[in-house]
Amino acid sequence: MQPDAITYTNASDEQLLLSIRLQKPTANAAFSELYDRYHGRVAKYCIALLGKQDGNDAFQETFVKFYHAAGRTVVENVPAMLTTIARNVCIDLKRRRKHTVVLDDDTPQRQSIPPSSGNYEQQELMRLIEIGLEYLDFDIREAFVLRHYQDLSYQEIAMLTGVPETTVTKRIWRAKERLKQVLSPFINDLNQL
Repeated sequence: MQPDAITYTNASDEQLLLSIRLQKPTANAAFSELYDRYHGRVAKYCIALLGKQDGNDAFQETFVKFYHAAGRTVVENVPAMLTTIARNVCIDLKRRRKHTVVLDDDTPQRQSIPPSSGNYEQQELMRLIEIGLEYLDFDIREAFVLRHYQDLSYQEIAMLTGVPETTVTKRIWRAKERLKQVLSPFINDLNQL
């Protein structure tokens, strides 16, 4: 740990970005603090959109791009910038890979979203939702993830994705309906246990 790293835990995002931008000797410690603050949020977003393998690739690429951007641009809102970069990286990666769904033990992100309670049914439901997300078109999956995994408002999602708020509402509704349709047989099986 660098000597100034301890002071960075109390620093604001703006102070950390300034340290990175000015290329102070402690720029790496400042970046590490920003990474510690936001890596979980970005990882959940990327993995929920692309699955474990591609999501991890997108997650890593997001922070590389963020580091380069933080050194040369003024950033007013770190979480918003990270989400924007992650979104663009996910879209680019999806286009490059022509992603196909393969159901095996590596595809579902079983531990990507910790369940809110420790009971088996809740864990199983979360796992099923994660698997169901794989079957959604990218646009509706993204809206659902931004709303339910990132807790963004409909207005924030509209601004981020560049579509009207009514479109966001429709996409989230479609995602929920599609998830109900895809997962209903599994949920019925769970209820019979």
